[in-house]
Parts: sequence; structure tokens; C-alpha cells
Amino acid sequence: MSSAAVSSAVSYARENQKRFLDELKDLLRIPSVSTTEEHKDDVRKAAEMVAADLKRIGSRMSRSSHQGHPLVYGDWLHAAASPPRYAMRTSMCSRPSRWTSGNSAVGADRAQPNIYARGAVDDKGQLWMQMKAYESLFKPAAQAAHQCRVLFEAKKKWRREH
Repeated sequence: MSSAAVSSAVSYARENQKRFLDELKDLLRIPSVSTTEEHKDDVRKAAEMVAADLKRIGSRMSRSSHQGHPLVYGDWLHAAASPPRYAMRTSMCSRPSRWTSGNSAVGADRAQPNIYARGAVDDKGQLWMQMKAYESLFKPAAQAAHQCRVLFEAKKKWRREH
């Protein structure tokens, strides 16, 4: 990647930092715990938010499911032959937890400079960081010389046996 492309992506990310953080907090507030039936609609809502953001960025996007759990796929394949290629995959769900911060276990409480919420540093935080890196690379017109595929799934492989 050229230094101009990196500079453009970093500038875009800095200009949009507040929006990126506000969107992350919105995602963190969705209690998308895929291992419990009571949060099935919340898992779908998180998938819809991710899908809508991919579409807003300009990605070709599709949604499907696997064993009843949402999958969101997006790609940006507009570049000419033999461009650099990227692939990303992560989960959009949180693990069940007894941990709480403030008045909500799934809230997005911000205490400068940290955000405290279930999923903030792993699943959802990782997903949103990847989404915003993807956006920063591909949203500015100068970044069309790259290709990327993303897959976000909503099924946790983690399971606690008693």
C-alpha cells in the first residue's frame, strides 16, 4: 500500500473518530448473546446494523444464516486486476457474563478514555475496528485500488458445560 493511501486512510479515520466511537457504543448496547434464546432478536438486530453499515460504506453486501444464526458478507471487488487483497472475519456476538458496569451488563459506559461494556475489547470491539479500518481504506475514492472480503457471523462457539 502506498504512503499516500495510508495517509488518506488515517486522515479519514481521524476525521470520523467521534462517529466511529458513537457507532461502536450503539452496537455495544445491543445484547447480542447468541447462546441464549431470549436474545435471538438482539442478535438479528446486531447483524442488521453491521449489514447496513457495509451497505453505507459502498460494499456489496448479503445476509444469510447458518443453523439459525445470522451471517453478514460484504465485499469490495471494484479494483483492477491483481490489486492487494484483504479478508476479515469475526463474530458480532457477546459471551454470556455476570460482569456488570454501572447499571447495565451490556451498556456502553464511557469513562475517558475507556469504554466499558461486554464485548468492547473482543468480539464487538474487534468487529467494529475491522469495519472502520475497512471503511477508512475503501470509502475515500483514492482507495479503490484494493479488494476486500468480510464475513461476520453471529454464532458463538463458546459453551460452558456444567
